[in-house]
Order: sequence, then structure tokens, then C-alpha cells
Amino acid sequence: MMSIEHRSPRSRSAVAGRVCAPGPTALAAAIAGTLVALSAGRAEAEPLSGRVVDAGSGEPIEAAQIRVSGPGGESIAEVEADGDGEFSLEGLGDDDEVRVVADAPGYGPSATEAAPGDDVELRLTADAAGEIIDIVAEAPRRREAPVEIELDREELETMPGARGDALGALDSLPGVSPPSSSLGGGQPVIRGAAEDDSMILVDGVPVPLAYHFFGLQSIIPTAMLDGIDYIPGGFGVSEGRATGGVVRLRSRDSGDIDALEGFAEMSFLDAGGYVGGPLLEDQDLSFAAAFRRSLIDTLAPLAVQDDSLTSFTTAPQYYDAQLRVDWRPNPEHRLSFFSLGSLDRISLLSDADNLQNPGVTGQFRNANDFSRAVASWRFRRGDVDSTTAAWAGHTNIDFDIGDDYFFSIGGWASGVRHDTTWQLEPWLSLDLGGDFVRDRQSVDLTFPSTQRAGGIDVIDADDFEGSFGITKPMASAYAAAEISPTVDLSVTPGLRLDYFGYLGTAILQPRLQSSLRLGSRWTVRGAAGEYSRDLRRDDSLADYLSPERARQFVLGGDYELSDTFTVSGSGYYTALRDLAVQDPDLAVQDPEGSWDSRGRGRTYGFETLVSAQTADFYGWLSYTYARSYRRDGPGEDERRFDFDRPHNLIAVGSYQRGPWRFGGQFRLASGQLSTPVVGSVYVADRHAYQPIFGEDNSERFRLAHQVDLRVDRIWTLGNFEVSAFLDITNVYARPQVMGYSYSYDYTEREAITDLPILPAIGVRGSY
Repeated sequence: MMSIEHRSPRSRSAVAGRVCAPGPTALAAAIAGTLVALSAGRAEAEPLSGRVVDAGSGEPIEAAQIRVSGPGGESIAEVEADGDGEFSLEGLGDDDEVRVVADAPGYGPSATEAAPGDDVELRLTADAAGEIIDIVAEAPRRREAPVEIELDREELETMPGARGDALGALDSLPGVSPPSSSLGGGQPVIRGAAEDDSMILVDGVPVPLAYHFFGLQSIIPTAMLDGIDYIPGGFGVSEGRATGGVVRLRSRDSGDIDALEGFAEMSFLDAGGYVGGPLLEDQDLSFAAAFRRSLIDTLAPLAVQDDSLTSFTTAPQYYDAQLRVDWRPNPEHRLSFFSLGSLDRISLLSDADNLQNPGVTGQFRNANDFSRAVASWRFRRGDVDSTTAAWAGHTNIDFDIGDDYFFSIGGWASGVRHDTTWQLEPWLSLDLGGDFVRDRQSVDLTFPSTQRAGGIDVIDADDFEGSFGITKPMASAYAAAEISPTVDLSVTPGLRLDYFGYLGTAILQPRLQSSLRLGSRWTVRGAAGEYSRDLRRDDSLADYLSPERARQFVLGGDYELSDTFTVSGSGYYTALRDLAVQDPDLAVQDPEGSWDSRGRGRTYGFETLVSAQTADFYGWLSYTYARSYRRDGPGEDERRFDFDRPHNLIAVGSYQRGPWRFGGQFRLASGQLSTPVVGSVYVADRHAYQPIFGEDNSERFRLAHQVDLRVDRIWTLGNFEVSAFLDITNVYARPQVMGYSYSYDYTEREAITDLPILPAIGVRGSY
């Protein structure tokens, strides 16, 4: 099993002081001054002085150790900072640069280059901030699954290829399919499961969309997050309504911000700002807020030629806003409020004729927006830790094609949740909880009736029209006991009950997690259990279906080769049943009555990860082998599922040198599956050609690979800090194939690809 823990950042957020490299004139003057001083019996050079402070609060760090080494790495001097965090070093000579390193208990070291006479500031980051990836046998908190990866905020901001975006870092983790999948809909595809099989939660609340424009940027800026928990499978009973994996986004507790802080930033993609800190210090009332607006609409029209058949009426736009307020009336109680809102807009006007269906010629418009507001109360006293939360929010999705076709869905969702952990004995703790969710949606549409094969919509004769509503009440209750008879063994049996009110079905799901430490370096973990999820797309209208179900088995382990190298691995098998399957013939006459819970499926594979960490470097090498299959019913042939991508290799590295940071990433993955068109037939009454398909998912797009590079630089001007980055995705411009567009008679095709190269330049000023 593996867990990625983030420990002391090892100076990657360190800020250099002034570096004064003497030129020839200054050097001659220094030599002359030295000769004069020697002749006068005064051999002392100008001292190098400085101050050591906490990077978060700016407060001085007492008793920090400062070490100075020469250009060749030889030790020159050591000194301890005084009560004000200040230090002074004399007798260093006055013409050579030296390396100054500061360290203190509970902090990661910070380093800079300086010269005698300089006055430097060394900013140390507390271990809890964690920028370094470290793969260890035991995580700092109890893990719910054999494979659970934690990514902290500082790590997310500097991941190569992610452009500083939190969820973009998920693409670099084992088990996650490569980005830009045309099938994923902008949601993570985990271990070959469908995107709806996995759940994305913000502070325990599900969100309808995680990304803007199919993965371009996530809905929450990294500054508003404490981190992300990624659990690809085998999770405990506290999480439900998912048969794949779980991604938990943890918003940042503003109560941990000691002083007012903020920043404004801008990149090619967007511009935004963040501010946070105490509101009423004597009342322990604090806040954090952020806003972001895309800049794509100012650049995209420039990329469309004047003679193009497509033009923007509304160029791609997105907006994000978040607010969090925390109040701690006393040490036992914490009240929090967190809200977020997200909006997407795009509108295209096309003059190109659609020969298969002229009705879809003209304007294309897509508008999405949603909000969530969460109020929570956390109570901790003695051996009891409980959290109660209530939330509500709206979702609107509008999609128009041409003058005749549209799809609109809107509604409100709300819920309450309670979780309690009770430490009964040192070897026994209980987890108890449950939730209730009510999701009300209304749907209005007029759309061409289609059958889908291999990512291609085959248009049938009649349009489908409808206007209807659906209410989905759901409830759950769970209980688990963590039993640790020895310090090396932990077993967690649990039971979860999910009730799907709109389907009239309750499902009992037993689950088990275990962990065994063998010696000082080996740890083995396993999990098995039952999982279920609700219906979320077209099939949700068929209230006679059963919830989709899965049975998961996971076995993993860690081996610590040394203090800097760890090897982790895990194997998994998931059996899926009661999958919603649509009869293509009935779908034309009776879409709502054409579904059946007869589908079956299976996914299996293994993941390996090797991690390395030193004071100035972190990185990992990950390989995933994953297979995914589906069967549409008894007697049907098994086929490869749309998200079957067997091989995925990822290498990530980041190196810190003073105020500079250099990072890179390499990805190599199997191409996406598709169903080829092997011919066509002319339909006279429609005056259009219809494709003839080959074997389902029998073709695979070309191998996908790319290199991403990132460079960061930090400057400090008193209490003001300026940072800049250059992040280039796919530096050698090899676009990934996402599909094919066909000629009117399907005799020719052209590959549809993602962006061949995406450079991102960002500047941030913070205080």
C-alpha cells in the first residue's frame, strides 16, 4: 500500500536575500581596501548578517542554527540566531559568495547565496505545511484504504504540467487515466471506471462539476485548499454512492492563518486574487476569500482566422468565487461556513452545413453554473470528535445546438451529514455517522434521437422531446470499529446502509480494511467490500432500475528501501453488477422505458510507485496496468470498456536551488478506444449517409506521450513577495488524439486532437 505524505518542504519556499556579485572595479577596490586594513592592523571584513523568520507568520525563530559553506562546499562557520532571530557572521573574507543554510526544530531548512556585507532574510516553513512528497509506511493520520494519497497545498501549486491547478495534479497519480479524455467529461477517470462511478467531494459535499471546459482548470483555486485526498478504491464506510474512487478536496481552515495575507495573480488562462486572515482576533473569528476570472475570451478570438467557418459570439469564459469563515468560541467548538460558486459560458456560431442533420447547423451554446454552501460544527472533547454539517446549492446546465435543439437541466440539492469518532480504548475506536440528501431536478429538452457507438452519434429519424422533473431523496448510516490488538496490526470492519428513496431500494454494504507492519520496513494492507451508487445521467429517469453495485478487493504494500527511497505497490479487482443498459431499439420509441439493470463488468490491474526524496529533490516513478470490460447482459459478448487504457507510465521530479525551482514530468499511456467506421449506406428519405460500424471498441488511438516542464522563481521585498512561473504542457507539441471527424459519406476521416502545446506564464504578488 502507499500513502504520499508531505513533510518539511526542504527550502523550496525559501527566499534568497541580496546577492552582490562584485565586478572588476568593485573587486579592485575591495583588494585595495584589504591591503590598507592589513597595514593598519585591522583584518576584519564587513560582516554578513541576517534574520530567520517563520514563512507563514513572519515572526522571528529563536535559536535557529545557521551554517555557512564556501563555493566548494567546505564548512566555514556556524552560529545560532538570537531571541530576535538575528545573526551576524564576521571574518568571512569580503570577495567570495557563500551558501547560508538555516534550520530549526519543527521547520524545514532554508538556503540562499550571499556575500559578506549582505543582510539576508531566511524564511522557514513549518513541517505541517509540507511541500515534499514522502512515501512512508505510516501516514500522519489513519488511512481508510490500502491506497490513499494526500497532496498538500504547496505541492499542488508547483506540480509540473498542472499550471498551479489543484485537480490538475491528479493526472500525475497512479490509477488516473491521462488528461484530455474526450469521454471523461472533465471528471477524473480512476482505474478504468466510468466517470460517474467516482465521487468528487468538497468538505464532504458532492459537486456536479470539478473542472471547467472538460479539464482545462478546476473549480477551486489551490490557495483555498488545505489539500486533496485521493482514494482510488477500497475506501471505508464513511464514503458512499461511489463504485470507483473518491477524491476529497479539503478547504483551507482560515483559523490557521495567523496574520492578514493575500495575493493577486495573472496567467494566460485567468486572473484572480486571494485574501485571508483574522477578523476579530479576540473572538477567534477569521476568513478567507478568493475570486478568479478566465482570460481565455480575450485570447481565443485571436486564434480564429477571419475566413474560418466558426466564430465566437461568446468566447470561453469561467468565473469562480469562494468564501470561508471560521469561528472558534472555545477550544472544544469550531463553527465554519464555506461557499463556492462556479460559472462557464461559451457560444460559437458556425456557417458550416451539417449534411447529416441540417437542424444542428448554426449556433452552439453551453452555459453551466452551480453553487454550494456548507455550514459545519465540529466538537472535540476528550475521546470524542464529531462534525455536523448542513449544505445546499443549485445546478443549471444549458446546452443549445442550432435553432431547434436544446437541453436544459436545473434544480436544487441539499443535505445534512454527521460523523463521530469515539476512542473507547487505546486499542479500539468507533466511527459512526450518516447523511440525508435531497436532489430535485427539472429537465426540458428537444434533441435529435441518437444511438451512440464508439464516440459517434448516429442520428435516427425522429427527434426526442420532453419536459419532466425528478426528486431523488437518499439516506445513509454507517458504523466501523478500528481494532488494534498490537501496535503493528489494525483491522477495521464496517457496515454501511444506503437507502435510495426514489428507487425504493436499501443496500447493506459490509467493508473491511486491515494493515499489518512486518518489521521496520514492510507494511501490508488490504481491503474488501461492497459498494453502490445512485443513477446520475439519462438512466436516472428510469425509477424501476436498481442502484449500480460493485465488489472490490485490494491488496497493497510498502517497502522502505532507505530514508529517501520507498517502493509501493497494490493490486485490485472490481466486479460490477446491476449496470444500467439501454436497449438501442427501444430507445427511439420509449427512451424512459428502454433501460434495464442487466449489465455486468470487471476491472483489474496493479499499480507500482517508487519515490525518492532528498533535501533539494523530490520525485516519483509510477506505472499502472489496468483493464476494464463490460457485458451488456446475459449471453452478450464481453467487450473492452470505453475507459480501458492498459498502460500508464508517469515520471515526476522537482529540484530546488535557492529561490529557483525546476520541475519536469513525462507521461506515456495507451490510446483511447474507439469503434471504427468500416463503411456507409445512403438513406434516401433523409438525404444523408449513415455509418456502418466495425467491432465495438476494436480500435485504439495512437500512443499518448508528452513532457511537461516548469520553472518557478521567488523574490522578496520586505514583507512583499513576488513569484513567477513558466509551465509548459507538452513541450514537443505532440497532441493527443481525442476522436475523428468524418466526411459526409464516411469515406475519409481526420483526427480531432487536443492542444499540441500549452504554455502558461503566471505572476503572483503576495504579502
